[in-house]
Amino acid sequence: MLELIARMIEANVVWINGFIMAGVILILVGVQNITSKDLNEYKLSHRNIHKIDIVIAWGVFYIIFGTLITVAGVVSIYPYL
Repeated sequence: MLELIARMIEANVVWINGFIMAGVILILVGVQNITSKDLNEYKLSHRNIHKIDIVIAWGVFYIIFGTLITVAGVVSIYPYL
């Protein structure tokens, strides 16, 4: 049973990697866009630090819940095989 679930997750590794990469790209691009102007002035305002926190939170949310949804979808179809 566990071997079958492991093989199904392995077959869906592209989706899992896609969610992880999308979350990482969201974090990197979002933080870069927020800080690009401020880094030239060598200061970050409290408002921009809060924006960075929000972008990182959304990226982590996307990575974790996207991966969980993919794995849950794989595991939920197991009884129908």
